[in-house]
Amino acid sequence: SYDGQSIIIFLGEVEKGGIDVYGEKDKTKLSRYTLQQDEIRRLPGVSGDSLKAIQTLPGVSPGIPIGLSSSSFSNISVNGQPYRNSDRGDIVFRGAGTRANQYYFDGFVVSYPFHLGNQSSVFNNSIIKSFDIYSGAYSARYGYATGGIVNIEGKSEVKKNGAVVNINMFLSDAMMEAKLSDKAYVIAAARKSYPNVTLLKLYPEGIPPNAKYASYDDFQFKTGWDISPEHKILFSTFGARDIQNYTKAVAEFENKNYGEADSRPPVGLDRRFRTDGFRYTYQPTGRIKNTLSVSRNHFQEFYDIKFTNPLTGENVFGLQNVTTQTIFYAEEILSV
Repeated sequence: SYDGQSIIIFLGEVEKGGIDVYGEKDKTKLSRYTLQQDEIRRLPGVSGDSLKAIQTLPGVSPGIPIGLSSSSFSNISVNGQPYRNSDRGDIVFRGAGTRANQYYFDGFVVSYPFHLGNQSSVFNNSIIKSFDIYSGAYSARYGYATGGIVNIEGKSEVKKNGAVVNINMFLSDAMMEAKLSDKAYVIAAARKSYPNVTLLKLYPEGIPPNAKYASYDDFQFKTGWDISPEHKILFSTFGARDIQNYTKAVAEFENKNYGEADSRPPVGLDRRFRTDGFRYTYQPTGRIKNTLSVSRNHFQEFYDIKFTNPLTGENVFGLQNVTTQTIFYAEEILSV
């Protein structure tokens, strides 16, 4: 009853003719977080990169950067491996390793979400609509991950045609979105960094001898078509590439001792991935929905190490330090 000052809730059996009121409290999702684009832009510490909002959530922390695998604070020195190959990104969920995570874009596999050194994400900010973060208790559909899950949802509609181009000294990016018809759209984005061109070519004296320099690029393309209210299709392709160069001192040393022709090219790491995905959705009624998705994910990494011993596998068998992985996915989900 309500008397204008207080609300009294009677619990127990309600007599005939009375009104039975039930209330259900929303369950707290302890292991799942959902962030929309308007929320991401207001979060502190993302530095203009939407995907870095993951690092602001409880139980999530940035991983150890490249070259900082261990540290000693007693003498204020940091040392460690220069790079741990095949990492899936510099994100730690609940203390698990970075390789224990899985990342998806529109349900398709992402090999790694951030460029080398956690410089930026491999996706254009404007193409991200929202993302879900699972730090535990996720379903078996996400495969063999034991750390965390990040499922990024891209834009799925275009209200008006437009394009944005940013040109800077060290990198440039562009994004285009267009309506092909009232029922179809296309979205494309690309980014390229070029510090090697800007600094090494224009002002090489500005780079310290022991500084590492890197370059990266990424792209995203997706198109969707609502053939009819019952049939929809989606095609998506995206990828990234990272190149980690040796320091200028190493390159100069090898050119001096081995000569320009025989010296190792100034590339210490070259990794890339690409994912192609197709999805068909059939929804004959409001309750029944069937989604069929197929995709191909290819990852390749070249980790350059120079061997001078004639008995090493590189010289005897012609082996190279190349890691490749190709995964095919097929998934069908029926919702009733």
